[in-house]
Amino acid sequence: MSRRTVYRIGETVHLTALAVWSGALFGAGVAAAVAFPTMRDLAPTLGAYPGYDGEHWMLAAGRVAARVFLVTDMVQFVCAFLAIGGFVLAVIAGSKAKSWLQFFRALALGVAFLLASFHLLIQGPSMDRDLRAYWDAAAAGNNEAAQTHQQAFARQHPNASRVMTGTFIATLGALGLGAWSLAGRAAARDGEPL
Repeated sequence: MSRRTVYRIGETVHLTALAVWSGALFGAGVAAAVAFPTMRDLAPTLGAYPGYDGEHWMLAAGRVAARVFLVTDMVQFVCAFLAIGGFVLAVIAGSKAKSWLQFFRALALGVAFLLASFHLLIQGPSMDRDLRAYWDAAAAGNNEAAQTHQQAFARQHPNASRVMTGTFIATLGALGLGAWSLAGRAAARDGEPL
């Protein structure tokens, strides 16, 4: 297999993984932005929580959003490693000339990876413990404990939103820089296919 072919494979894997990663983050944000107001407006009463006197719409929307974010976390995990692996492959097989564009691509990818790692290893598990304790207490009709865990979860939510937004921006930035890099390589070859 030629170096050019390896380079193409690396770039394709890298850019596809970044596109899926950023798309999953965007989709999760949209899903949450739709689910919570919709459930609030519907004002449901959930049969699974008969003794809970808090806001059932919050439970309903939270259960749906939690599944969406779980899928998003799995996508992030897989895409992060594919994006890094593809980038490393492209760098090894590509031109040996170093550029600022390559540096900024690596920087954006590194920021996305660090933010996703923080979320997956530290922030996410902490939020998940509070969320599950909230659901369990609400199902048991322990309203005071449910409220305590719901508030603990809510305190972490703004930072989680910032981390998710930062990861989205970093993945989108890396994707844009990667596309710009490919366009520059194509122009440098006077229109020859890569």
